Amino acid sequence: MSHNPISHRPSPQTRAFAGALILLAAALILISRAGDLSMWFSEVFTFFHTGGTFEQVLDPDLAFPPGYYVAMYGWRHLVGWHDFAASMFGVLSGMFTVAFVLRIGRETHSWWTGWLAAFAFATSSYATYFMLENRASGLQMTTMALAAWMHLRWLKRPAWNRAVMYGLSCTLMLFVHYFGAFVIAFFALHLALTNWRLWWRWLLIVTFAVLLLLPLIPPAGDIVNLFLGIRSGDHQFTGYFVAPLSTFYQALSARWDALFGVIVLGAAGGLVWLWRRDSRAKRAAVVWLAVWGVATPLAAYVTREQLGLFVTRYLSFTLIGIYALLGLGLAALPRRLRLLLAGLLVALMFAPWQPFDHRPNYNDTYPTRDVIVYLGAHMQPDDVLLLASDLHTLPYALDWWYYESIYAPPGGVPRLASGDLSARRIWYLEDRRKPDAALKDLMRQDHIAITSHDAGNLQITLYESPPDSDPGIRVGEHIVFRGVDVIPNPYRAPYWYHVAEEMEVRLWWSVDAPPELDYSMSLRIVDKSTGEIIAQSDGPPAGALTPHATSAWEPGRIYRDDRSMKFPFDMHMGNYDLQLVVYWWGDGAPLRFTLEDGTTTDVLSLTPISVLSFNTG
Repeated sequence: MSHNPISHRPSPQTRAFAGALILLAAALILISRAGDLSMWFSEVFTFFHTGGTFEQVLDPDLAFPPGYYVAMYGWRHLVGWHDFAASMFGVLSGMFTVAFVLRIGRETHSWWTGWLAAFAFATSSYATYFMLENRASGLQMTTMALAAWMHLRWLKRPAWNRAVMYGLSCTLMLFVHYFGAFVIAFFALHLALTNWRLWWRWLLIVTFAVLLLLPLIPPAGDIVNLFLGIRSGDHQFTGYFVAPLSTFYQALSARWDALFGVIVLGAAGGLVWLWRRDSRAKRAAVVWLAVWGVATPLAAYVTREQLGLFVTRYLSFTLIGIYALLGLGLAALPRRLRLLLAGLLVALMFAPWQPFDHRPNYNDTYPTRDVIVYLGAHMQPDDVLLLASDLHTLPYALDWWYYESIYAPPGGVPRLASGDLSARRIWYLEDRRKPDAALKDLMRQDHIAITSHDAGNLQITLYESPPDSDPGIRVGEHIVFRGVDVIPNPYRAPYWYHVAEEMEVRLWWSVDAPPELDYSMSLRIVDKSTGEIIAQSDGPPAGALTPHATSAWEPGRIYRDDRSMKFPFDMHMGNYDLQLVVYWWGDGAPLRFTLEDGTTTDVLSLTPISVLSFNTG
């Protein structure tokens, strides 16, 4: 029996099961990776552009062609504003693309061709990446796959109803992206290789498709003029425009080059076998798809210094041809080898995200979303944000406009003018590559850096000042106590605790001269009625950027001592006092606190604490 898959027609149950399994794999891959990337400026522009009126979306002077923006306008009004919801549009579009690729393979050769082509597309990191971008690339691939399917159906039986569907799909394809003109040229090549007698009828269909796009012809002309202008002999392309050929292959392989190479070699062998053994129509399919998926990227590579089209984002429209051709070659192999290579495609499902040549690294764009998510989780009431001067540019401002509406606390993130540093807690956001030393020195006069968080090139640092301004409470000769922060449970009234809970306390200090000795602090919870110490934390200071030895403290700086204490399980319900003692560990003798009225004391009462317990005493 021949191993040619066309010799065996699978049952309806097998077709339904295989199709459902491939779509399920596509959905899992797309959904698992939706929202992984912080969007670029041009992606956020999608939300800005579709946030206006429908007339604005259709305005060719703002964005052309408008097909993708029209679709996103409707999607936003249906499912909402969130960036993950927007990614679901890419998920849905991607699943339709997988289904259309399956039908392309089926119409080209066999069910096995369709299954393998669709599964190869579904497991492609390259395809997944562009399906999930909030740009026209994903919907472009969907409409191109649909138009290719309609093209094959019409060639198989050129009835008038199929001709109408074919023309409308071409219109939709051009309405989403002008690169659809390349695909129409590929259709013309396929027609010439299979049934050139249908040439005039095909020309009427394409003319019908273009006539529906007449309102967009002027901006299309503008694109052509722009394209010819920037790609003149005077323009020098650099960077990712002139990347090596390997970058395109590695985008397809997700840098699992050897694994993908085995799949490609197997498919190439199948295509050779198909060319030698199969019909003229199947040879025409090989030529058509090879021009679409192989010759076009190679031509873009050869002319990269003149045209600047050798970019993975621009070449995403070739993926339909690439994976249809791959499926065609794999399906022509003997059954066992075909299944083995299909298993290698399963391995590609687990390939991690890889940077592409047009978007080299995560650090090359501001991950604004990640910063705002971090702020939303860590900001406290009355906190403010200070932006470095270079972060007031338009791309960053547009990112902030979008993400703040989704991830920031209610009311947004309060901003701070660079000259006003009076707030207690200031979150300073800067590009780590462009530090502002003068501004940091200014903040450090009254604040200390508590914590920082890196996100790409951005760094956000919390600067905090003590609760009490000068002069504070003097302790001994040179130490000044600047106040206390008790970190309460956010779900209950401040300073109410349950037994067995832990309380965080922050003590603030400064010195007017380095102390001669290294002092320790004793933080105590004291029963007001009996004076008994219930819990305490003793030892040298320990906090953010705070030396343990007080003799190393410097005048003009702020220090913070972070402590925590756990309430004993057996303590009774009642009111307690949080007290502070400063002493030298050598003899245990306490330093005296000099209060505002001039009196002194060994023990400073900080704040009352209330504890809830089943033990009522």
